[in-house]
Amino acid sequence: MGCAMGLNHHSAAGATLLGASLSHMLNDAVPQIQIALIPVFMKEFNLTIFQAGLMVSIPLLCSTVSIVFAGFLADRVDHVNQIVMALSLMAVSSILLGFTRSVALLTAILSAILVGNSLFHPAGFTLSSGVMSSDRRTTALGFFNAGGIMGFALGPFSVGALLGRFQWRTIYLVWTVILIFTIAYMLTLKWRKTYKPQLKEAEPQSDRPSVRSILALPFITLIVIVGLEWMGRHMILTYLTSFLVFDRNFTVQLASVFLGLISVVGILGGPLGGYIADRFGVVKWFMICIGGLAACTYLILSLTHLWHLTAVTLMFGFFAAGEMASASSLVSDYVHTSRRGLGYSLYFLAINGVSTIAPLTGALIAEGHGFPAVFYGSMTLMIFALAMVWLTLKKQ
Repeated sequence: MGCAMGLNHHSAAGATLLGASLSHMLNDAVPQIQIALIPVFMKEFNLTIFQAGLMVSIPLLCSTVSIVFAGFLADRVDHVNQIVMALSLMAVSSILLGFTRSVALLTAILSAILVGNSLFHPAGFTLSSGVMSSDRRTTALGFFNAGGIMGFALGPFSVGALLGRFQWRTIYLVWTVILIFTIAYMLTLKWRKTYKPQLKEAEPQSDRPSVRSILALPFITLIVIVGLEWMGRHMILTYLTSFLVFDRNFTVQLASVFLGLISVVGILGGPLGGYIADRFGVVKWFMICIGGLAACTYLILSLTHLWHLTAVTLMFGFFAAGEMASASSLVSDYVHTSRRGLGYSLYFLAINGVSTIAPLTGALIAEGHGFPAVFYGSMTLMIFALAMVWLTLKKQ
């Protein structure tokens, strides 16, 4: 009987992780559609470049502001319920886009989609960090991260595949159908009725650590490291195609393929990187990934041969996915289970914050010193992040 219960638990854990990963894919795919549709929006609504930029920036600002609220909520409600809330907000918003005829309403609905994106992440990561035992946590988070990376690739791909045959509003309706099926799957999970990720129901409220306890030195150090590494990474991702076109004489189409390779290889890099971290140490793998990203950045600057650059780009995508798996696992290590939702919201607040300023910072560097200087600056930030891991987290 005990064996049967164990099998049921593992089966339920796998089903929940699968549902969380599928939800993560949709959660990251739908927001990427609007990025791919910017030229379409500009034409249909007669937008200037500045107005199109505002249409992108306002939803991102709403997402950044709402992420902390989402973290507090994840520490108080059932995580599956919060995931369903996030996907439902995206589904309703995607339907409403079909009736949009003004820029203001379009921006408001796109903002709602990004709020749903923020609402999902703390609950999704907290749920996924608790489905497996601690020695398999990073593998589970790697698998969960792979869903998001796949979403980043599938969102723009769906626009390219469907826009020639259907209007852009129809593309959102197609994703709405997939969202509804995924919501139904999450609601029918038998496991959600019996499992609260690593939270003891008998734990007195007074024994829960205060919100201030989350600001311990190891966690704050990790957030700073993640911010430095993501600042460098986002500058590279923003200006990789420009560097390849203007400094390596690639066509725009070929340069875009290189950018897509980073997301595609991450689908494998997430689970595999998580498995490696569980086998050889999360902090050690975290250091290897950051060092690997810095080395790949240098090689992109140094190499000119097409196939050499292809190999390095694939390595960059692999290390980027591995870093996400190990960093998200460290968040769960440094934050008490009852405050893990808030911990993940602060983790994403750092990522969203630097991702907002990285393009502008890179633009200022590129205008004054050229695109290679952007890569040297990114590499320097990654080296600083690696040094911080070596001097602080490695010793704990």
